[in-house]
Amino acid sequence: MKKAVIFWLLGPAFSACTASNQIATKTRIHQEEFSAETNFATQGPLEAKWAQTTFQKHYEYKPAVRFQGTVQARVARQEQVFRYGADTLSAFDVDDRFLSLFADGILYPTVHPEYYLNRVSTLKELAEATKSPKHRLFTMYVWNRLTVNPTLYVFELTNDQARLETNLTSFLQGAVLTFIHEVGGVI
Repeated sequence: MKKAVIFWLLGPAFSACTASNQIATKTRIHQEEFSAETNFATQGPLEAKWAQTTFQKHYEYKPAVRFQGTVQARVARQEQVFRYGADTLSAFDVDDRFLSLFADGILYPTVHPEYYLNRVSTLKELAEATKSPKHRLFTMYVWNRLTVNPTLYVFELTNDQARLETNLTSFLQGAVLTFIHEVGGVI
């Protein structure tokens, strides 16, 4: 009986430690992949280089389906909270121009079977990363429950109707998520 109580009390802690260890191992692998790249004055250019390298090494064109249900949006403190059925996604420190990605169901918690997006921040476009007006590359931080630091993700949006003069708002209206990949933990 005492063993069962101890296991019941320590089981969740053990599971959290195991998951945290798996995340740390995955992050370490990504850091080793980029370990030679240390001559950057700030974090921004370093993250842009990581994103471009990840895109070049791991790119796989895979159009995602937009969320099919109703998306409910509300403001909670300084976050935008989006509800997709039983799942929620919080967006904070995200420029208003990008909120349509969540409201229109382009990005949502279960958009990719390997990743769960529950808190997103610091979404940026890497304007210099692509030469085609039909494809745009972005980065974002994803904050998961079991980690202290965010994880950097890179993703591509494709809009076959876009031209050189297409602005960001118009581009996002007709965009489809065609690639998303976890780059690694940000320290």
